[in-house]
Amino acid sequence: QAGLDKTRHNPDDLTPRVSREEYREILYDLIKQASLHSIQLILLTRPYAPETKIGYNIAFYNTITKEVALGKSVPLIDVQEHFATQSSLFVDDTHFNAEGLRLMAEFVHDELSKDGVKASNSGMLLF
Repeated sequence: QAGLDKTRHNPDDLTPRVSREEYREILYDLIKQASLHSIQLILLTRPYAPETKIGYNIAFYNTITKEVALGKSVPLIDVQEHFATQSSLFVDDTHFNAEGLRLMAEFVHDELSKDGVKASNSGMLLF
């Protein structure tokens, strides 16, 4: 859940377990490792239900993901933007139901097709 850990805190404590700075560094390292291994990396934003309390924190992680993608010229699929108003597709704050998963798979497929992204022999990693 984008760095949130409800198991070690009061369920109402929405303190991220991964700082924003650490998250940015994790993305930079992921990009570096993908490049070293000739893997085409595509970043995705994290979807969350519109009325969730944790959306505030996830929005910060999504912003960092977008900034890093732009700054490092890594393709990005904005899943959150696409599903931002569709609360009926979630079983909880951050997890899609079966219909949501199907629609997300279609959306990601369509975005990959639209942008002409081709998997290399070494593979592709969506993160």
